[in-house]
Amino acid sequence: MPVFERFSWYGVEEVKIKAKTITKDVRGVFVSGQCHALALSVNAITGWPMYAAFSDDGTNIPDHVFVKCPKGYLDVNGINSLGIYTKYPYTIREVKKDEILAWVKHRNDGNSGGYLEPNLKDTQIYAEQVAKIGGHNVKSKAKVKRVPRLPLSRKDVASCTTR
Repeated sequence: MPVFERFSWYGVEEVKIKAKTITKDVRGVFVSGQCHALALSVNAITGWPMYAAFSDDGTNIPDHVFVKCPKGYLDVNGINSLGIYTKYPYTIREVKKDEILAWVKHRNDGNSGGYLEPNLKDTQIYAEQVAKIGGHNVKSKAKVKRVPRLPLSRKDVASCTTR
């Protein structure tokens, strides 16, 4: 069962997620501490650029990270679901992977602010679903165990499915 760290009123907490689809608990993880993990994963799948919403608090560490798909801004809540980040005085700009990892390092070095360690492995299943919402035709990159070739007819091959 995947375990994610997220921010809460009490500090950082670990959350175990059983769901394989996007639920309220999954949304909570990806808007309260792991948005950068989701953006990194969706970017790896689709190549869509990552963006961040910065407040003017002087920290240069954003409040939220998301991707920009052909249909608009995209995060775990859907397309153009950024609400507060487009209404208040936030600066939205494109960010790169190295910049996101620097925010993680900032926190790991004992500084206040920064981002939690991204759980990229367990984020993959949700990233594929979010990418699909954004219009990407997701083809899983899961490694398939190689099996010996068998002589099959075209009809046999057409009726096979892989997972």
